[in-house]
Amino acid sequence: MPDPRVVSTNMSVLSYTLTNLVPFTAYSVTILACSSGGGYVGGCTESLPTAVTTLPTIPQGLGPLSIVAVSESFLAVSWQAPSRPNGPNIRFELLRRKAQEPLASHPPEDLNLWYNVYAGAKLFHQDKGLSRFTQYQYKLLVHNDVGYSSGEIATATTLAGVPRRPSSVSFLSVSHTSILLNWTTPSLEDLQGEVVSYSLWVNSSQGIQTHIFGPGVTSALVTHLQPSTEYSLALQVFNGAHNATSDQLTCTTEDGEPEGVFPPEVVTLNSTAVRVLWAEPLVPNGAITQYAVYVDGQLRGTVGSSTGSLELGDLLPFTVYDIQVEVCTVYACVRSNATRVTTVEDLPADITAPHIQVLGSRSVRVEWSSPGQPNGILLGYAVRRRALRPCEELRVQTTLRPAGRCSLLRCPKPQRICGVACYQPQEQVCCGGTVHTRDSWHQCCGERYLPLRNGSEGVCCGGQLLQPLAQHQCCGRYYVHTPPGDVCCPNPEQMRVSVGLGDACCGGNPFRPAAGQVCCGGVLLDGFQAQCCGGQVISQHLVCCGDAQRGTAHTPVPDMSCCGELYTNSSETLCCGGAGLEARAHRLGNGTVSRKCCGSEVIRQEEECCNGLGYDPKKYICADRASPDTHIQEQCRPSTLCPLSSISGAYCGLCDFNPAVAVCTRVPGVPSVPEPLPSPLPAPPSASLPSAEGDPGLCGSSEDGIYSGTANRYTFTDSDLEPHTTYEYWVGAWNRFGRGFSPHTRVTTREDAPWGVPAPRWSKIENRDDILQLDWAAPVQPNGEIRYYVVLRDGQERYRGSESSFTDVGGIQPYQEYEYQLRACTTAGCTDSKKVVAVTVQGVPETVAAPVVSALGPRELLLSWVPPARPNGIVREYRINQSGAGRLLHHSHAGEGELLLQHTVTGLQPHTDYSFVLEACTSAGCRASQPSTGRTLQDAPAGVWAHPRHVLVSCWVVELYWTAPLEPRGLLSGYQLLRDSAPLFSGERPDLNYTDAGLQPNTRYVYELEASTAGGTSRSDRYVIQTPVSSPERIPPPYNVIVSGPRSVFVAWTPPGKYNTSAPVEYNVLLNPGSLDALLKPAGRGQFLHLTSLLPSPATTSAYRPASQMAVGWGRGSTLRRSRPPPRLWTRPLSRQRGQLS
Repeated sequence: MPDPRVVSTNMSVLSYTLTNLVPFTAYSVTILACSSGGGYVGGCTESLPTAVTTLPTIPQGLGPLSIVAVSESFLAVSWQAPSRPNGPNIRFELLRRKAQEPLASHPPEDLNLWYNVYAGAKLFHQDKGLSRFTQYQYKLLVHNDVGYSSGEIATATTLAGVPRRPSSVSFLSVSHTSILLNWTTPSLEDLQGEVVSYSLWVNSSQGIQTHIFGPGVTSALVTHLQPSTEYSLALQVFNGAHNATSDQLTCTTEDGEPEGVFPPEVVTLNSTAVRVLWAEPLVPNGAITQYAVYVDGQLRGTVGSSTGSLELGDLLPFTVYDIQVEVCTVYACVRSNATRVTTVEDLPADITAPHIQVLGSRSVRVEWSSPGQPNGILLGYAVRRRALRPCEELRVQTTLRPAGRCSLLRCPKPQRICGVACYQPQEQVCCGGTVHTRDSWHQCCGERYLPLRNGSEGVCCGGQLLQPLAQHQCCGRYYVHTPPGDVCCPNPEQMRVSVGLGDACCGGNPFRPAAGQVCCGGVLLDGFQAQCCGGQVISQHLVCCGDAQRGTAHTPVPDMSCCGELYTNSSETLCCGGAGLEARAHRLGNGTVSRKCCGSEVIRQEEECCNGLGYDPKKYICADRASPDTHIQEQCRPSTLCPLSSISGAYCGLCDFNPAVAVCTRVPGVPSVPEPLPSPLPAPPSASLPSAEGDPGLCGSSEDGIYSGTANRYTFTDSDLEPHTTYEYWVGAWNRFGRGFSPHTRVTTREDAPWGVPAPRWSKIENRDDILQLDWAAPVQPNGEIRYYVVLRDGQERYRGSESSFTDVGGIQPYQEYEYQLRACTTAGCTDSKKVVAVTVQGVPETVAAPVVSALGPRELLLSWVPPARPNGIVREYRINQSGAGRLLHHSHAGEGELLLQHTVTGLQPHTDYSFVLEACTSAGCRASQPSTGRTLQDAPAGVWAHPRHVLVSCWVVELYWTAPLEPRGLLSGYQLLRDSAPLFSGERPDLNYTDAGLQPNTRYVYELEASTAGGTSRSDRYVIQTPVSSPERIPPPYNVIVSGPRSVFVAWTPPGKYNTSAPVEYNVLLNPGSLDALLKPAGRGQFLHLTSLLPSPATTSAYRPASQMAVGWGRGSTLRRSRPPPRLWTRPLSRQRGQLS
C-alpha cells in the first residue's frame, strides 16, 4: 500500500505538500483520479509514477556506546551505525576524557579534557594505554555531507589491579550451629580498586558452603552448621578483576545433640533376659558421655560411651516390651525409636493345686484354674493321676505285672545283645534271640542251634536243616518244589501246603488276583467290580475304610477320606497313624496354627517328633536311638527328651549314656530294677518320691495321664477309679516352651460294696455228720473296710461277725445238702458270694434209665428221661453225652431246685442215627445210663446231579448220566428227568442213565433232574446240551479189542456205514463213557489205536467216535477186562501233588 496515502476531495486543489517524510529517501508518487454520480457508474484512473528524493540532513538515531574493560589499560569501545543516516558519506569520530583517577597521587592534568581518539568509518575502537582503575567518558560524533550529530556520553572504568593486602577477618562461635564473622574493608591502595563483593568459604568434612556479600557488608552470621565440627573459614575480596583471599581460619562448633540414633537391636537370651545392642549415632555431634536403656519409658540401666550392649534381666516371660536407647552429649540427650520385643515363653508357673470333689466310689470331679503366670500362650491342660497303695502290695503287683511295656537293656562292651540277654560274641552265638555256646559244626535254625548235615550249610525249614534243592522253598513247615510262576500257600489248619499257578494265596490255595477273582474271608469270589472290605464283598464303587480283614464300607462323598475305619471330612480333620499305630482323626478347628502328625498324635509344624511327643529341636534332642550296631523295636522307642547339650549321651531313653563302654537297647517287658528316666521337662513335684509324702506306708504307683485337652476347659470327671483308694492328682499346663505342673491334691474315693467275695470253704469235723466247718478269705477287692461278714445257710443267716471262720452245729442232718453263701459288708453295701453246697452223707445214683429219643424233624431230636429210681441223694445235675460229639448238656434249671427232664438236640443231619447216654449226678458222683439211639427224619436230597455228564451218540440221540445225590438225606424213592421243563421219565433207574432219542440236529436242549425221598424232592441246576449239525450213521462197535497188559489195550474198528465222504473222518476212543473217570483218546484218521498208561480196572467199556467238520457220532461200546498188576512197594506219603498232601 502507498505510505503515506493522501486523499483529497477538493477537486479545485491541484497541489499538495507531503510532510513527515524520511530525509534522503527516494519516493515514487502517483495520482489516482476517481469519478462517480450522475447516473454513471464511474471509476478510477492512476497516473504514471514520478520519482522524487527528499533532501539530506544530519544523522539521526544514534545508539549508546558499548564499552568493555579488557584490562587495567585497555577499554574496547563499539557502536552501531545510526538508524537514519539522512545523508551520504557517513563518518564517525570518538571523543574521550578522563573523569576520575582514584589511584593517582596528584590530580591529573588531563582531567575533564576531551581528546579525539578515533575518526573513521569503523564501528569499534580499541583504546589502550589508559590508566589503572580510572574512569573515562566517551562521546561519539556521526558525520555526513550535511553535518554531524553527537550521541550520549558513556562512562567506563578500567580494571583494578592486583590487590596488595586482603581483608582482616575474625570469628566468634555463637552456638553449636552458628559462627559470627567480622572483617575490615581494604583501602584503595591495598585493594588496587574498590570492593565489588565478598565471598565467604566455609569448609568441613561434610562439605563446602559459599556465601556472597555486597561491598558494604563487614560481618556475617553463618548458621545451619553441624555441632562439634571443625570448619575452615576464608574470606575472598573481589575488586572486579582480581581476588584477595584472607588467611584461613579454623573454628570448631560447640557440641550439640546427637543425630541419627537408630533403634537398638534386641537379642532374646531366655524368658526373663534380653541383650540390647546399639551402634553409635550417625552424627554424634560431640563426645558421647553415656548411653541409657529405657524399657517401656522407664530407665533400666546406663553405661559409658565405650560399651555397645547391655543385658537386661528380671523381665517377665512372654511379655511385649518397648526398648529405647538414649545417647547423651554435654549439650543434650536424644532417645531412639522403640524396638518392640517379646520375651520367649517359659514354663507355666504359679499353678494352684486342683480342687477335687468326690462324686462317688468310682468317680471324682477335678477342677482347676488358669496359672498365675501362663508365661506364654496356653495350649492346653493335662491331668495326671497316681494311686497310693501300701508299699508291700505295690511291690507284689509290680513283680506279677505282665510284660506290657518296655525296659532298658544295657550290656558292657565287648558283650552284645541277643533278645533280652547279653552274650559274649567270641564264645557264644545268638540264634533268634536265644544264646548258645559257639560250635563251628553247628548252624542257627530259628531259635535252635543244629549240627550241620554233611559238613555243609543247609536250609532251615520247619525247625530242621535240610539239603538245599533247586526250585525249592520253605513253605510253612515243608520244603517243597515250587516251579517258576507258581506260588506255595501253607494251610496250618489242615497241616498241608498247596503249590499252583498264581502270585497270592487265599485260604491256603494259590490264585492270581489279575484273573478277576477276589479273596475275601479266605474264600475266592467273583471280583468283577467288587472288593473285599471287612471280610465282606462290596461294590467297587463304595469306599472301604480299613482293609480286607477290618474295614467299613461307605458311600463316596466329596471332601471325605478314610482315617482307619472312620470316614471323615478331610478339610476339617487331620488323620495321624502309621506302621503298627491305630489311625486317629484330630479335628483341626479354625485356628491359624499349622500342625502335623507325630505318630497318632498332632504337634505344631515347627516342632520335631519324638514318638508321639513334640519338642523344640533348638533346645532338646529325642533319646530314642539305640547304641551303634543295635536297634530298638518300634513299639519300644521311648519319648524321652534330653537337653541339646546332652546329645552325645542321648541313647535308649537316657541322657547320660556312654556308647564307648556299653551297648543298649529297649526290649518288651517290665524292668527288674527301677531305671533312670531323665526328662528335661519339669516333672510333677513328687514324681520321683518312692513313698507318698507324709505317709511312709503308702507308695505311689505309676502315673497315668487321664486327660489332655484345650486351654478353655477347667473341669474333668475321672470315672475310672477304684473305691476306697487314695489318689494324687496334678494339673499340668503347657505352652510352646513346655509343661508346668501344680502341687498335688490327695483325695480318697468313697467306699463301695466289696467285689470278688469268695465262696466259703466247708469241711467236716472228725467225721461227724451233724457239724460243718466254714472258712473264707477276704474279698479280692474289699472296696473299703469290711465291717462284718454274714454266713447264710439255705438263705437264712447263721453268722454275723468279723471273723474268717464259722462252725455250724445247729440243725445239720445226715444225708442232706446245704447251700452256704458268704456276705461281706462295708459301709457302702454288701456283696454275696456264689453259693456252695455242703453235704453230710451222699451216694452215687443207681438205676439210671436210658433217655427216650424222639424225632422232631430232619435236624432235631427230643431227649426225655425220668429221675433215677435210687438217687442216693439230691440229684444236682444231669449230663447228656452224644457218641462221637462229647457232652451236650451239663444241667438245666427250670426253677429253684428243679431240674428239667428233657433236652432238644439241634444241628443234626437228616436220616442219621445218633446215640445218647444220660448221667445223673449228686454231690458224691455220677452214674451213666445205657445208650439210647434215635434217628432223624428224612429231608429233601441235596447236591442232585452235581456232576452232569452226557454222550452225544448222534445228532438225534444223546445219552445222559448221573450219580446219586451228594447228600441223599434219606432213602431215594425215584428220579424224574425233565427236558425243557417237560418230564421224560419218572421212577427208579438203577443204571443212573437215560438215552434221549428223537432229538433235532443243531438244537439246544435244557435238562433237569429231580430226586425224591420221603422228606421231599430237590431239583438240580439246569444242564444245557447242543446237538451237532450232522453225524455219521451206522457206526459199528470195535471189531477187535485185545488186552495187551494191565495198563494197555489194543482197539480196532471199521468206518461208519454212512458219513460225509467230502470231509475227512477223524476218530476218538472213549473209555468208560458216562462215568466220572471217562477217558477220551484221539486216534486221528487211523482205524486202530493202542491205548497205554491206563489204570488197572476189572472192566472197561470203550467206544470210538468218528467225526468230521460239524459232524460227530458214537458207535456202540465194548466191554473188556484187564488183569490187575501186583502191588508195588508202598512208601510213606509225600507232598507231591498240588493242592493236597499225598
